[in-house]
Amino acid sequence: MNGMTHLLCAQELYKQHVKGHWQALNNVPYQIKSIVVKLNLTSSNKETAQWVKVKLLFVRSVNEATQQASKHDWALFLTTNSQLEDEKILEVYALRWGIEVYFKEAKQTLGFLKEQSRHYSAYIASILLTSLRFCVLLLAKQEAGAARLSEARNDF
Repeated sequence: MNGMTHLLCAQELYKQHVKGHWQALNNVPYQIKSIVVKLNLTSSNKETAQWVKVKLLFVRSVNEATQQASKHDWALFLTTNSQLEDEKILEVYALRWGIEVYFKEAKQTLGFLKEQSRHYSAYIASILLTSLRFCVLLLAKQEAGAARLSEARNDF
């Protein structure tokens, strides 16, 4: 890096560069502010610094009824693609969130990898059976008009 280096945590970046500079996001109840910074990937001061450019996206929700944003609650997203549009970062996160919810549901309630056998074929069968159970629940959700998958699972 050239010039002076300022090491700041997320809270300090928020206070210095985000607070008071929120921007509205089109057609969704969120406010955003993105900044591009350099992040040191090393884990100790003894290692040679490895700086990489990252984009930080700060997001906070807005109450649709009052049009007021929460003053202290915000989330931070990080991407190594500093050219990525802010909306695209949120879109990718939303897709990723669906995957996270699937695996949580699969592990907690659908028996994912809970077989006693340690054979490779048992793992493959577990993955396929969990997927089938999930599909059956989605079908039950759709047919019952349930709002959430958990409602269909509990009723099923």
